[in-house]
Amino acid sequence: MGTSFTLSGLSPIAARIGGLQARFLVATTVAVALMFTAGCAGAPASGPSTPAVGQATVKWASALGVGCAQFNSVTADPTTGNVIAVGSAQALGGGDATTGCQGDNEAFAAMFAPDGTKLWEKTYGASGVTVFGSVAPGSDGGFVVFGLLGLADGYVLPDGGGIVNRQVVAHLDQSGNLAQTALLDPTKPISISPAVVTEQGIFAVGHPYRVKGSDKMTSAVARLTTTGDIDWYSVYDEHVLNSLVGLAADASGDVFAVGVSADDLTSQSHSGLVVKYDSTGALVWSKTWWENPTDEFALCTLTGVAALGGGRIAVSGIGCVQPEGSTPAASGNAVLAVFSEDGAPVWDNWYGGSGGGFDAVTVAADGNIVAVGAASPTTGQTPSADQPQPAAGMVSVVTPEGTLVSQGVVGGDGRTEFMSAVPLPDGSIVAAGNTTARTGDVATPSEALRAAVIVCFEP
Repeated sequence: MGTSFTLSGLSPIAARIGGLQARFLVATTVAVALMFTAGCAGAPASGPSTPAVGQATVKWASALGVGCAQFNSVTADPTTGNVIAVGSAQALGGGDATTGCQGDNEAFAAMFAPDGTKLWEKTYGASGVTVFGSVAPGSDGGFVVFGLLGLADGYVLPDGGGIVNRQVVAHLDQSGNLAQTALLDPTKPISISPAVVTEQGIFAVGHPYRVKGSDKMTSAVARLTTTGDIDWYSVYDEHVLNSLVGLAADASGDVFAVGVSADDLTSQSHSGLVVKYDSTGALVWSKTWWENPTDEFALCTLTGVAALGGGRIAVSGIGCVQPEGSTPAASGNAVLAVFSEDGAPVWDNWYGGSGGGFDAVTVAADGNIVAVGAASPTTGQTPSADQPQPAAGMVSVVTPEGTLVSQGVVGGDGRTEFMSAVPLPDGSIVAAGNTTARTGDVATPSEALRAAVIVCFEP
């Protein structure tokens, strides 16, 4: 099924496509720290030792793209320390901002030196790949990428359930040249985001779809080879709505997936969903979390998951509204929680103020938990006709025991949201996502409506 390439020893890494408003429909990013020696140029040797909430210290930042662009996943080369981010770009309809982004989607990628110097920036329209969802280093000095071909190359599901894009596992070299390696089996729908790449293969979640003639929306977890062959594909359908949108794998090969569940597709309420599979694809346990039967509009979406070791996992999310009298009594909608080996909650907390949310969670080299997303609204951000949903990109660093180490935001007058992050051994963090801000460290280029943004900072 194509040229094979081997993978270096990696921690799990994944990403999602879509914005804060689309969490319910698409996958989230998850990324974990890569063990390499270079960090952001100028970054201090370690992060702050006491909680510091406020504006993050930006080491370098870049906003790229013409029209509408975004980064879905970011990682770093373990040898050079160069950072690569991948996503998608879309041209402006009619060639100007007044018509919005109506052009064809193209896969998009850029590489940066550790000091933030842009080494290259490329789109991949000629390849037919419309979006990159995930990226991870390969042992040959290049990168593994997960992408989608356009709907023109789509596939009609055998049961008539609809048309799905064709997923592709591919390879980028250090110069950004794309070598397609494999098209995935279209009869087993898989989301390109998230995809977890480890020595044991590529893990992914099945794209949620409604089976024709059924009242269920199913999802799945799968393990693939680096050539795109499916080792196993486990359908998850224990509820009516089953949507798995975050993924992680630990050193033993156990796989953890998170998302949302509901027992009625028309319900305005849904619970967080956490499931565990063993290395053979057998379901170990399945848990729903933060159900509130007294609230008819109880929303809990778990967006990301990271393996902490010893069977414990950290999960990120949005909503998961706290019942009256709960502790803490904060009103924030960005949630972090840790679960034990058997799926029991160990601790949970909320951050960022009402309207915010975490898109991804990862583990730093020092073992701390890093979550990124958006905080909305923040000081100085006022909704307007041009910026109806202002927000700042947010990063929170928390110990495995739940103690807040630091928390900060970065952004300008628009909406900035981080989809993926790579914490570096020196304590700095590279986060990637999208922005519509026209001011601040992540200002959108004048020719763009939404830019792909990458920031290196200390929270």
